[in-house]
Amino acid sequence: MRRELLVTTLAFLALWLGLMVFGRSALLKDPGCFWHVAVGQRMLDTGRLVREDPFSFPRDGHPWVPHQWLAELGMAAAHGAGGLDALVLLAAVVLAATYAGVTRRLLRDGLH
Repeated sequence: MRRELLVTTLAFLALWLGLMVFGRSALLKDPGCFWHVAVGQRMLDTGRLVREDPFSFPRDGHPWVPHQWLAELGMAAAHGAGGLDALVLLAAVVLAATYAGVTRRLLRDGLH
């Protein structure tokens, strides 16, 4: 158990450090990132889910389902707290934690 925790912690730290050093610009290359922040900020400002597309010219006013509303709220809150650096930090932590969890599960199941 102790070795498993050590390996999991080291995997998390290595992945997190690698993402923070080498992945800073790559994590923001998806233009959807900024869309999600803007939609989340609009929801935080109004206190309601966005029910119509507010940004696309041909779709302005058309019904829209915000199926990623919770992540968008989190991204907007992170951006409000620390800008783009906070978004990169949040993404690095989530990705590193996910892969560290997979590493732990593989170790626990005997797949080294």
